[in-house]
Amino acid sequence: MFDNLRERSQAASPFDEEPPGDQAKAESETAEVGGNRLILGLNATQRLVLALMLFLNVAVLGCLCLMVTGAFSLPF
Repeated sequence: MFDNLRERSQAASPFDEEPPGDQAKAESETAEVGGNRLILGLNATQRLVLALMLFLNVAVLGCLCLMVTGAFSLPF
């Protein structure tokens, strides 16, 4: 009864498949340059630096918010 259930469910859904022209376009969008994948146009080193800068920004702003609200104060 359930032998070819998967085959029938895949055949019943024509929206899962992409047209042949879109596949080549999708592959060109995820191009590799020098062996490095580009995400948002940045290589791995640039993404790391951006992530560290974002982390430090959040940490500093969080400390400033804690000082403004009086949750902690500087020892001097």
